[in-house]
Amino acid sequence: MKYNKHIIFFCPGFPHNEDETDCIPAMQNFIKGFRQNHPKIRISVVSFYYPFIKRNYVWHDINVYALGKKGLNSLKIIKWRKVYTTFKKIFNPKEDTIIQSFWLHDCALVGQILSYSFNVKHYCMVMGQDASLKNKYRYILPSKKLIVFCANELSNQKLINVFGRKANYIIPRGIDENSFKNITNKTRDIDILGVGNLSKLKNYSSFLRIIKQLKERIEAINVVIIGKGEEEREMKTYILENNLDVNVSIVGHLKREEVLETMSSSKILLHTSTFEDESYAITEALCAGLYAVGYKKVHNNRENLHLGLNETDLVTICQSILTAYQPPKKSVIYTIKQMVKDFYEIYFP
Repeated sequence: MKYNKHIIFFCPGFPHNEDETDCIPAMQNFIKGFRQNHPKIRISVVSFYYPFIKRNYVWHDINVYALGKKGLNSLKIIKWRKVYTTFKKIFNPKEDTIIQSFWLHDCALVGQILSYSFNVKHYCMVMGQDASLKNKYRYILPSKKLIVFCANELSNQKLINVFGRKANYIIPRGIDENSFKNITNKTRDIDILGVGNLSKLKNYSSFLRIIKQLKERIEAINVVIIGKGEEEREMKTYILENNLDVNVSIVGHLKREEVLETMSSSKILLHTSTFEDESYAITEALCAGLYAVGYKKVHNNRENLHLGLNETDLVTICQSILTAYQPPKKSVIYTIKQMVKDFYEIYFP
């Protein structure tokens, strides 16, 4: 097929096959949504580091160029040269080409360099964690020539504080409604659910302290945590030392479909992350009919999302929901189809 438009996505990692649905779900849903809604647009993905083996393959009718793990740290300049070579091979000057990078790291830096070299537009999506003072690229990516998307106003404020500039556009992350079509409505016997890597960023130490206080008020509280990570041993030790082993289960890594099924059996998603402005887990939980509870300083107000300033607030919120539980009113969902439409109008005005 001859194309007259071409979107090239730059990302640090990408699913190695169509079954790996838990690899950055928000990103892959967005890219797949473009293919489904705009089949006449040529779409390519250049993945810098993952899959770890260098190979080219097709994913949902999209050409993926995985450059492999080599060059992850000190040899990044070699990796960037490989990106340049790959881009040059797939670039067609007769097509209206744009680069969309994820996030304000080396994908954005290389994307900006190539946009100058090949005279193509470059857009970058901010994830949230990249708008941080720890981001070593913050001194070289403040250029107003870089077109930046944020998912919400909170993320935009972080961008202003760290990079000294605001986003060009604020567009939420959309939900793939098809992901929920085969999810059965179950009895919601899980009181509180935790989802995410067991890392310091997710702040599960706070999560467990909240559960400990809640158990003093709701003795039979049932809690499930989905995820794996470096904090798992410490968490399990805390659970045993505080007699929470009857109440709290860490079930490890689950496929995304299993995560959504578990959400359908839960009442509250407790998300104690310390630095995320738009958790996709929260967005999916709201779509799955849960209440979501988190810290005000890192989340935006949304329907059925309850925010507090500290652990005491979050304990009070969770107790209030559980003791007089009523299913929440259905949230207004911003879909992938709407998201793709908004991006398309910006990419190709």
